[in-house]
Parts: sequence; structure tokens; C-alpha cells
Amino acid sequence: MLSLLATNEQIKDITPVTDAFVPVIKFKYSGIPIDFVCARLNLEEISEDIDLKDPEILRGLDAHSVRSINGTRVADDILSLVPNMDTFRATLRCIKLWATRKAVYSNVLGFLGGVAWAILVARVCQLYPHASASTLISKFFHILTSWSWPSPVMLKAVEDGPAFANTKPWNPKLNPTDRSHRMPVITPSYPSMCTTHNVTQSTQRIITGEIKRAAKIVDKIVAGSAKWPQLFEAHNFFKMYRQYLQITVIADNYELQLKWTGLVEARLRQLVIKLEAIHSVMQVHPFMDGFSETCLYRTSTNKATVSQGEKYDNNRTIGKMKMEVDVTIPIEEFKRMCRSWTEYDYRHMGVEIDRLEQSDLPKDVTALGKRKIVESNVISTTNKIAKRDEGTELLTATTAVVL
Repeated sequence: MLSLLATNEQIKDITPVTDAFVPVIKFKYSGIPIDFVCARLNLEEISEDIDLKDPEILRGLDAHSVRSINGTRVADDILSLVPNMDTFRATLRCIKLWATRKAVYSNVLGFLGGVAWAILVARVCQLYPHASASTLISKFFHILTSWSWPSPVMLKAVEDGPAFANTKPWNPKLNPTDRSHRMPVITPSYPSMCTTHNVTQSTQRIITGEIKRAAKIVDKIVAGSAKWPQLFEAHNFFKMYRQYLQITVIADNYELQLKWTGLVEARLRQLVIKLEAIHSVMQVHPFMDGFSETCLYRTSTNKATVSQGEKYDNNRTIGKMKMEVDVTIPIEEFKRMCRSWTEYDYRHMGVEIDRLEQSDLPKDVTALGKRKIVESNVISTTNKIAKRDEGTELLTATTAVVL
């Protein structure tokens, strides 16, 4: 499959992520980022009119193939469960735009991915089947503001599957792992799964905080004291914090960098979890956006970046003094985790993490967004790319931490 993709001139930056929960091939088609998911069916041949909703299609499949094929099964079920498809799509476009602008659209970093946002919108559509898109947007934020997590969001009851199935649907009563989900959003297709299993304590707080702010803005829009563009104003992550942790991923050729940075990004959530485990850390804020070379150093050609931020306990007196919080152990554990990759070779790649002042960030990055600083005592991390004189490409990620 990789060989076939490589023959198409429109396809660039092909990166297989084989050890993901749902294995995926990432690439750009005419500049559009694509996540390409494959499943191997236990069939002699695949007919054009194959019914993927039929549970029999799951017979004999391994867990990876079941999760992969469930992508299209879930999409079909969502569309069949909403009362008005056109209104659902219009509302979902708005919510996805809002989530992207507020940097809370990333399953891999512990926020909500596209399927989770789609299920949430579909549930609101079910509750208000005759409402307009603008009304649904307002209801969406108000319902989620008062939602009693970890009560699950479901479009229909979880179904038991066929006896031959080797996977079990989401069930917190039987599965301890399912009980640990903080914001469960459950897929409608068998086997029902939690699309938000990556959400952490910090990312949940960030998501719910943005939803509450959005609900207040929508109230003002309805009252006529605000306009719709205010709902979609960009975040101001790079002005929210004073200090950053910078994760620099190094590789000596473009293809290797794509694979290496993809792996580090996929594991970045583990750094968030490790930093959250520090007693004085209250919140870790991963940043989802990537940047093109126009947003960073003009000499950079390879681009693949990630950011995150950690929030420390507010009850410590800091003032203008620099707070030294020891994050050495989680940082070293994270680097060892990345270097345990079977394809890692210290002669051709590396990963380093450094503290960074906000004043060290590229001006193009700190100019992103308009939101004011909401916390004064902060350590943060952002991503950027630099380039060595000898041509080695660097990928840098940054994290924000509130003290």
C-alpha cells in the first residue's frame, strides 16, 4: 500500500504509524492532510456493494482490523441516527472550526478528535430534532457545560455482539479500564468504544473551560451584544505563559524525520501524564497545532511540531521569582520511552528537552491568536523547528506550565 501511494505525485509526506491504537498511514494529498486506515477482511473477494454494517463482516478479524473498519461503520451509523443530516453537518462544521481555533481538537494529545465531536453534535441534534444550526450550537455548549461527567454520551444503547466476536463493547461495570475514562463519548456501532480514552485530568479541564467560555459568548450573541466571529477567535497559547519546555526532535533526512517526529508526537501524551503525576503540578496543557515554515524560522524546510503546557499549583507564592520545579525524572523517562523505538539509531536521530522563556519564542508564533494571558505564573512549552548548519533538521515542541 505504501508503494502504491508513493507512485502518486499528488501524495507527499507519507508516514506509517504502525503502533497506534488504530494503525494509520498519514500523508498529504494536494496539501490536504489525510489519515488512511486499512482493514483486512476475512473474505475471498470484496464486492462493490459490500455491507459494512453487517456484524458478520467482523468474523475472524483481529482487534486492529475491527477498530479500523469501525471508522466507516461509525460514520454511517452517526448519519443514520441524526434527524436532519444537513443541519447536523452545518452544526458540526461550526463546532470543528471552534475546536480547532481553540486548540482542543486532537485525540492523540488527549483532547477530542473528529469522531468524538461528531457524536456530541449528533446527540444534541437528537435532543432538538427541529432546531436550526444556530440554535443547536447554543444548545451544544450549554448542555456540555452542565454535563455530569463521567456519565457517557451515547447515540443509542450499547449492543451485544455476535458470539464469534473477539472484542467486547465498552462496559464500565465489567472493565476497570472503561471506568477510568474521564469524558466517555461512545461510538454507536458494535463493538461500541470510547473515543475519548486519551483525555487526562488536565485536558478535561482545558476542554470544559473552553466550552464554558463559548457558552457565555453564545449567550451574548443571542442577546445581540456580540457577533458570531467572536466565537471563533483563535487561542493565544503562546502569550499565556512565561516559560516553556522545548522538545527538539532531530533527524538527518526528511523521510526519517517524518517517521521519528510522528512517533514522538504519538507519545507526547505520556509526557503530559508523567508531568501531571508530580505533586505540585495541577495541569499540563498540550498544544495541538502544527506550524509551517512561515510561522517559524524562515530557514526551516521540514515541519512537524507539537506543543503542550503544564499548570502548577496556585497556592505557592512566586511573585516575580523564577520557580524551579524539578521535572527531570519525567523528562528523562519520556526520552527513554522515545528512544526505545525499534528503529531508533542515535547516530541519525535524537530528542532533547529544554526550558524556554517566552521571549525566546519566534515572533511569528507569539503573534498567533488574540486571547489575553489568563495566568501570570506559568511555565509553558511550544513547538518550533530550526535547522543546523550541516543540514540536520530539528523539530521542536513546547509545553506551557502554570505555577
